[in-house]
Amino acid sequence: MYAYRALLLAGDGDLLLLDTPRNPSFERYCRELLKLGKVEICGPKAAQARSLALRCAGDEALLLKIAARARASGGLNLVPYMGTGGVWRLAGTIAARSGTEVRVAAPPPRLTRRANEKLWFAERVAELFGRHALPAAYSAFNLTALVRRLKLLAKHHPNVAVKLLDSSSSEGNFVFDSARIGPLSSGAACAEVQTTLRRAGWQGGFPLMVTGWESPVLASPSVQLWIPEPAAGLPIVEGVFDQLLVGTVARFGGAAPSTLPPNWLQCLAAEAVRLGHLLQELGYFGRCSFDAIILGDDLAKAQLHWIECNGRWGGVSIPLTLANRLVGNWTRRPFVVIDHVSPHMVPEDLTAFLDRMQTKLFIPGVRDTGMVVLSPLRIETGTGLMLMVLGESAADARTEAEAITTRFDETHAPAHERLG
Repeated sequence: MYAYRALLLAGDGDLLLLDTPRNPSFERYCRELLKLGKVEICGPKAAQARSLALRCAGDEALLLKIAARARASGGLNLVPYMGTGGVWRLAGTIAARSGTEVRVAAPPPRLTRRANEKLWFAERVAELFGRHALPAAYSAFNLTALVRRLKLLAKHHPNVAVKLLDSSSSEGNFVFDSARIGPLSSGAACAEVQTTLRRAGWQGGFPLMVTGWESPVLASPSVQLWIPEPAAGLPIVEGVFDQLLVGTVARFGGAAPSTLPPNWLQCLAAEAVRLGHLLQELGYFGRCSFDAIILGDDLAKAQLHWIECNGRWGGVSIPLTLANRLVGNWTRRPFVVIDHVSPHMVPEDLTAFLDRMQTKLFIPGVRDTGMVVLSPLRIETGTGLMLMVLGESAADARTEAEAITTRFDETHAPAHERLG
């Protein structure tokens, strides 16, 4: 679903490595309507169950093409979703084949793993700001210890959670009702937790994080940063966004420029820069964001808790970078991200969708507000929408984004619901 978003970062003369079926309609949309440039798209022929980078590194024909491009250009910049070991291996292979310098716009693999690991990040937050800057969170190295900690936390929180350490977004969050898990025997609780995790694909690995699922949450801000090399200065805060979180596991449903008061925005930015500077001193380079919650009944007495680090590109940073490409500076035309799942949509060809939404589309040089498609898959599979909406102001973008999702839900709702 997300692979094609990399096309939104590419431009004239770039190579995009892709291992999903090609979508000519989306490629044409990016090239001709958004005018992002002519990008050459290619990928490995082998369909092995390995990462895209490793498959590329093992594809001789593809390596010859990339190495030739690197020699012709005098070098290459590799911009990956995340700085995995496979990405760095691919970079080294290209450098060896081409005899040119290949730079990777990401931190080295070990630091990438650490930055994205929730417990490691929690320890760094505690070192910088103290334990009060975190939710109650603990590591568990076996199922018995995990359940024991869950049952203790259940005495103080309406809900408790287990988190996989390196999962992205909410995919590794498992929330349990304290009123149910608390009274169970240890054996019954172990069985329930194990069944829940295994249904989601957990293979039995430890450690896991155990935490209280805190409430009431006033806001779920995300601070977007670019971390340059140290000689270029401190980490740059490119924006603070309010995340729309959906459901009990807080699935990412979209984001918009934060409406928090200036003092809160300043606090979030200042602490994020300190966190980013720590990573920078450890050798981090590239895209990064920090997610937090603001906890309490009112902002005057609320607490700031840092939740996780996203040491990679993501659901806000890609649209943010795209908005900068389209309008020069995203603050000129603030945007809202829509990551909307709809149970009632029907599959629709992207070209037909664009034709039908013609008057709502952002079109460079024609209409400098409106809708941008971030990925074609949800539209073409009928599962929802993945869009960005740019507006004259943040409020305008929010209003238009809400109108779009409401319109689609009403249009695609079953007949008895539309009539009711």
